[in-house]
Amino acid sequence: MEISDFKAYKTYYTPFFSYGATKKIVIKRMSFIDNRVGFTANIVNKDEEYEDLLIEINDIKIFGESQSPDCPPNGGFCHLYHKSGMISPSTTWVGKAMHISMMSPLPPHKIKSISSWGGKAVFNRLQFINWNATTTQGMLNHVFNINSYQSDYAPMMEFHDTVFTNVSADAMAYIYDPPQGWANVKDCGNFPCTAPQNTILSFKGTTFNGAQPSYAASNFQVIPNNPGFSQYVPSCVKHEKMNAYTCQDDRLGMLIFESEDDDTMDRSMQPIYSKKQGTGMSNKVNSFMDHVWDGFYSG
Repeated sequence: MEISDFKAYKTYYTPFFSYGATKKIVIKRMSFIDNRVGFTANIVNKDEEYEDLLIEINDIKIFGESQSPDCPPNGGFCHLYHKSGMISPSTTWVGKAMHISMMSPLPPHKIKSISSWGGKAVFNRLQFINWNATTTQGMLNHVFNINSYQSDYAPMMEFHDTVFTNVSADAMAYIYDPPQGWANVKDCGNFPCTAPQNTILSFKGTTFNGAQPSYAASNFQVIPNNPGFSQYVPSCVKHEKMNAYTCQDDRLGMLIFESEDDDTMDRSMQPIYSKKQGTGMSNKVNSFMDHVWDGFYSG
């Protein structure tokens, strides 16, 4: 599947979103300006979930806040909301209709299915232009966000030859802590699902024009503020306003695993702690969310 040559300006939801039933989707040659929720692409594929499910995004320009105000001084409206340039992609068992006709599936990027394991996200030659950490109305404004519905698995995001032009240091990303609202018997159990704390953005061949953040380098990584992991990686530096760390360690990656028991969809096992001997590292991991409305963990 391939989609190309699209533009969007100041949209309420994501400016571009795709949820294709495929093994590979290629998005290319698009421009997005001053939108509320960042663009993204998902793949739905249960039958081939252990194979590479590739989301490839090429040659996209993403602009920050424009001169058109969210609250015009002489207008009859005022829209106050946080903004982002792009949100994390995902691969899932079940998707959505091409044309959404009911309220339940909204917003378009809302995930209502268990994740597929084979997700791979590669971004080539993206440009991010004119991003400050807050909007003129004081709302959060970030280049990268994790999808706010991504409870199960956020694939590693690999960026190649990215160009940042006039992007302030704290505008790079915001990685939210898993919401306490997920900690209930119908969703994640006694503590929130942990996907937002276990992902990575990896950059190679990066160029910074204009603003030069402290982490500006050709190769670097962004990881969540995971209290059981991030602070123990020697090269990583915490950024409070990003709720994330930037790192200089190309060995960082993701380890994924699952139960192969016959009753894995009926019986859950958590927490699981991933530790490194001789350090304080102790990453507490939860199971996937129960996406079926019949109690934990049966869907």
